[in-house]
Amino acid sequence: MDRSVFGRKQNPPSERELHGQLLIAAADLFETVVGQVNTLPGLKREYPDRWPEILDIDAIQAGIEDAGAQLKTFSEWMANNAGPMPPKAVELLADLVRMLQNSKTIIADNLADILMDKMMKEAIRNSRSEIE
Repeated sequence: MDRSVFGRKQNPPSERELHGQLLIAAADLFETVVGQVNTLPGLKREYPDRWPEILDIDAIQAGIEDAGAQLKTFSEWMANNAGPMPPKAVELLADLVRMLQNSKTIIADNLADILMDKMMKEAIRNSRSEIE
């Protein structure tokens, strides 16, 4: 099925191309989450008393290792097979994308809370020093 795009006809992407795009999205999200996770140990050392339980670094790192292994499996499958992924594999890849997106959001929200707490403490400390 062709559709006209500015006077030209363009074919929609194939299933395999769509699966490849989903894999690229998963890999991009994975890299973003890995970057976030890499900042956690330093922040936890700085704020051990206010550290949210949901940011269990060991559990998060184990999940990241698992996600990385899954991405490797999907990438290898795409490299070694010419057709689209089986439906169950696409479902698992979509689940991985959802999990990574959810992790990204949870980490970002909690990091924002930690950093806001840090800024508030610094502001209070600065205002006290100005009064004295």
